Amino acid sequence: CCYYVENQRLIAEEFAKQTGLCNAGDYSLDPQGVRNKIIEAVCGLEDSYEERKRLAASMKQVTDGLGAQRLAECLLKQ
Repeated sequence: CCYYVENQRLIAEEFAKQTGLCNAGDYSLDPQGVRNKIIEAVCGLEDSYEERKRLAASMKQVTDGLGAQRLAECLLKQ
């Protein structure tokens, strides 16, 4: 994960702490550095099925996977 403005920093830090995802930092201050950290994190998962599985399970603890559906329903009500 990463963030674009300072008021998102604590959210990104807590999200990374709860899920184990990499917090690549502030994109607005260091776009290339953030991209490099994300690429490194993704490449690190390439050979680790167990780590991918662990991260997927941890994400289910903080999200329900229905955000897009709820957004579509909201937009259709307009």
